[in-house]
Amino acid sequence: MTASLTKPEMYLKTELEKLKSANISIQSDIQTVVTAIEKLSPDGWRDLLAPFIITRQSGNRVPTFKRFGPDNLHYILKFDNLDEVYITVHVPHSIKPNTLAYPYIYWSTDGTDTGIVSWELSYTIAKGHGQEPFGSSTTIIMNKAATGIPWTNMITEADISQAILFEEPDTIILVKIKRSETGNGNHHNGPDTNTDKVFGIMAAFHYQTDRRTTSFNKEPDFYTDNNP
Repeated sequence: MTASLTKPEMYLKTELEKLKSANISIQSDIQTVVTAIEKLSPDGWRDLLAPFIITRQSGNRVPTFKRFGPDNLHYILKFDNLDEVYITVHVPHSIKPNTLAYPYIYWSTDGTDTGIVSWELSYTIAKGHGQEPFGSSTTIIMNKAATGIPWTNMITEADISQAILFEEPDTIILVKIKRSETGNGNHHNGPDTNTDKVFGIMAAFHYQTDRRTTSFNKEPDFYTDNNP
């Protein structure tokens, strides 16, 4: 059985077939082939994953592990209002320097409420290698309404005004994440109104890269070249 091709491989196969149909010799036209290959991986986006860290086992503002999913086989952190977790983010060497990165939260609910879920991120950032100290925190608030379909994989992402500048690799970002009651961020204005159980799954960043073998876009369709 022939193995199925990935979307990038299909793209290259299609481009090479176009060259053949135009009677272009691949062996004699190296630059044309190189150009076709380079179209697979222009500047693109990658994901920087950041699992939640719980600093306390009990007390106020501590999310609790609860059964998750229609078959109750998984345990995920359930967030009540003001429950908080922490993440530590290392800026990788694959970034495109001096570009914006977009923090986002994966979350879900167990019911049909379409109310807003609000996440508050407070972060401090410092370049590595002894260049600067951590400073006062910056706070952003991100809101999004639930779909009303239980167990939906939701993503709430910062808008451009809330994005974080990734200047150089080895920068460290310390982030406190909590389910907020204020709700003055992007997507929807207003307080957190969702009455279902709200589960926080993990945090991540969309960051820009100038390295090869990346997808064209940071969201579907990942492999449509908008700049041919």
